[in-house]
Amino acid sequence: MIGLAVEPLKMKEIARKIALYNNVQLVAITSGDHDLIVQAYAEDEKALWRFINEKIKLIDGVLSHMDVSSFLEVYKNTHLILFKSIEKKSHVK
Repeated sequence: MIGLAVEPLKMKEIARKIALYNNVQLVAITSGDHDLIVQAYAEDEKALWRFINEKIKLIDGVLSHMDVSSFLEVYKNTHLILFKSIEKKSHVK
């Protein structure tokens, strides 16, 4: 996960550019500590470093402040979230 600070007027443009990379799974504008959150995958730490320094940092409007967190262990990873209203309609218990 990469938390980015970006120039506000370029936020959507930057998000669209980052979304074009094949190793990026998620790009989201957030209301938290970061303007954008990017979930990107890399073969190893060196490949992640190259992606950040040779791709992300070179996009016009990306500011120097960013936080990078790597997953050490994953306990759940799903794209399916069931809300109660959906569970009732589909009879899922």
